[in-house]
Amino acid sequence: MKTALKIITPDDVRESVKALSAVIQRDPGAAHSQEDALHLEVLKAISEDRCRQPRVCAALAASTEDIEFPRWCG
Repeated sequence: MKTALKIITPDDVRESVKALSAVIQRDPGAAHSQEDALHLEVLKAISEDRCRQPRVCAALAASTEDIEFPRWCG
């Protein structure tokens, strides 16, 4: 069951990135799904005008691309 993210502030994004980092070592596939969910939630929050500091939130979410772990589609 997926937990819905509720991104509103940069701190929310930071927490999600931290949680993603914790998952990477034990389950890269789950981490990849979690990364996708974070990116989508930030986009939705920005488009629905419920995100404080949208540029900061977007930059923080995009920073997950710099985290090295196996990503695959399929």
